[in-house]
Amino acid sequence: MGKSSTKINIPFSVNRDTIGDFFNPHDPSPMYKRQLHPHMAGYILSAATAHRRYSRIQYKIHCAEQDKELIDPFMQAVHRHFKTLERNKRTDFRQFKKRAFLMLGICIFFLLFFQGILPLILEEDLFRNTNLSNSMAVLSWVILWKPVEQLVCNWMPALNEIRLYNKLSRAYISFGKGDEETTEELDFRTRRIANKN
Repeated sequence: MGKSSTKINIPFSVNRDTIGDFFNPHDPSPMYKRQLHPHMAGYILSAATAHRRYSRIQYKIHCAEQDKELIDPFMQAVHRHFKTLERNKRTDFRQFKKRAFLMLGICIFFLLFFQGILPLILEEDLFRNTNLSNSMAVLSWVILWKPVEQLVCNWMPALNEIRLYNKLSRAYISFGKGDEETTEELDFRTRRIANKN
């Protein structure tokens, strides 16, 4: 089965009137070092929610020729923001794996103790002829269930999030010519997203 690749366009309208709304208003840094506005980061994430493993993401910029110099600081802020999120998520994922494997090791130790060592300590007839053997087996598998569930089921969402952040931090830029939306419509939508309270 072939790998299907879909393209996701995230549109922006960049001009001198709206560029200040794209950055965090509480960040006094120069434009090239300013942080992305939280509402703008939320807009980008919501626009990319339909991504799949082989999806290609691009930022579609609509701007006038005289405003193209504003694109570079804005895209640097976007790429820097999602690169930081990716790095933090990778750190969290490594800690998650360490905790899960440590828990799995502890549970395997208890499993071996209840199923291997405890029967040798107790009298064989006492262990075999009572419900103690069955109780220990059930207890061992109940203890083992949570770490196995963590390792089997809960790692995929974290990897999907890391993959999305990586794509957003490396997405390329294309310049729109107003074929899908007019510049005025994009100006209105971008300003409305950035100015949310």
